[in-house]
Amino acid sequence: KLLALTATATPAVQEDILAKLEMENPYRVVASSNRPNLFFSVQPVSREGDKLAALQKMLAGERGCGIIYTGTRRDCEFLAKWLRRELRLPVLHYHAGMSPQERTAAQERFAAGEVPLIVATNAFGMGINKEDIRFVIHYTLPGSLEAYYQEVGRAGRDGRPAWSLLLYAPRDRGLQEFLIRQETVTENDARRLSAYIEIRRQGDRAILKLEDMAGLDLEETKLRFLLSEMEQRGLIRSVERTPEAIGVLITGTFRREHWQAIARQSQRLAEEKRKKLAVMVDYAAKRQCRRETILRYFGEEKPGPAGPCCDVCQGI
Repeated sequence: KLLALTATATPAVQEDILAKLEMENPYRVVASSNRPNLFFSVQPVSREGDKLAALQKMLAGERGCGIIYTGTRRDCEFLAKWLRRELRLPVLHYHAGMSPQERTAAQERFAAGEVPLIVATNAFGMGINKEDIRFVIHYTLPGSLEAYYQEVGRAGRDGRPAWSLLLYAPRDRGLQEFLIRQETVTENDARRLSAYIEIRRQGDRAILKLEDMAGLDLEETKLRFLLSEMEQRGLIRSVERTPEAIGVLITGTFRREHWQAIARQSQRLAEEKRKKLAVMVDYAAKRQCRRETILRYFGEEKPGPAGPCCDVCQGI
């Protein structure tokens, strides 16, 4: 017997999960994605200074716990420092470039309510079940409506009213397009990693040093994708991982057709990301009910009138 669980999945993603798991005629339970206690708002801005001014206005007098999401580690650190210096707010920051000890400490202090505000990249949030988060602000446009809704959904889990704000600058789309290009694997990327595995090979095993990946121009997202694709194609099997290295068992022979297939798969995924980004941009740019747009995306209809649910319905 097999049980598959997920959250915030579109109908297309649900079908893809069933196909990949080869589940035929499964019993399917789909709960509503609607969060009636969440208020959605988008504020268009043109300059970085406008974002900071909007933050200052929204945070004035706000005493609840909140998360501010940024698109890069640099913005995360800059914004946390700015909030401490200019607004005199107690604030933590969290991103994947911090040490495991630093990340754990920040997460625990926020979860315990010791510090009510945290600035973070999308590395933050998995495993967080803090019920009294009152607001989520996106300082930068997220890459997809799924990511956006998952992140704003961390607010108001106690059922009480909570709010979200997306600060939307049209140029933010360029950052997400840049990240998609950065994460897209090429045939040459696959060839370089294959050659490195052979260099590190001892018998049928190889120890891959993570510090060497920078020299190969393979950042973490690319490396994870390449190793996963190589494993799916029967070329390697990951057997051990430490903070410094990855141990693999070599189970196949690297050939050009493998590199080409991996690159094609990466290109397909990049196109899917671009389509999702276009949906996210439409959500931010168009004046239509935010809740209705989100629920329609996830295959639902908006429930009957329950008062203003977003800035559009409220006429802000």
